Amino acid sequence: VLVCTYGVDMSASGEYVKTLNAISTYFQKYSVKQYSGNTSTGLQTAMTGKNVVLFPRQTSNTDSHYSSYSTVLNTFITNGGNVILCGSSPSTGWNRPFTTGLFTGSWGGSTSSFSITNALPNDSIIYGLGMSTFTAPVNTNYLTVTISNKVSVGNVSGFDVVVYRPIGTGKAIFIGSEFTNPSSAFSYIIS
Repeated sequence: VLVCTYGVDMSASGEYVKTLNAISTYFQKYSVKQYSGNTSTGLQTAMTGKNVVLFPRQTSNTDSHYSSYSTVLNTFITNGGNVILCGSSPSTGWNRPFTTGLFTGSWGGSTSSFSITNALPNDSIIYGLGMSTFTAPVNTNYLTVTISNKVSVGNVSGFDVVVYRPIGTGKAIFIGSEFTNPSSAFSYIIS
């Protein structure tokens, strides 16, 4: 797993640690490489030999570089890689599912304590969760994804909370949790 850490809270109580802890709750057989830069050339080099690129919640720095990632990420996914974009606050990083060119649509907002519908319980992203609904923890982001080949596996009132898009032989995945307060359901989904 390549974890893009530019602007991510790397402290012991930050989203970097919390996101990796969430993954490790259900899946431990992975190794992590960090990429702390913000150039497409650096990202492309860092992705070599990786299967997954993970973008945890961004809390600082600028987010203008995401548009330069579009070609690199699309090529990576087309060739079988998976890119996971976690939810991010409306101040920084919130628009990256769209500025990366991986999705079309708009940011819907942030919620907590709402019931998320497990729309496709047999889909590989959410299979085995064992719940028809699960509760959104604090700072769960939702989108309105308009691209025609989206697969919305978790939604609230028609908004996409867990959604992916197949591209070639890989997937672009949005998971609305910022992992500020990870729930067992979101921990399962990200693993």
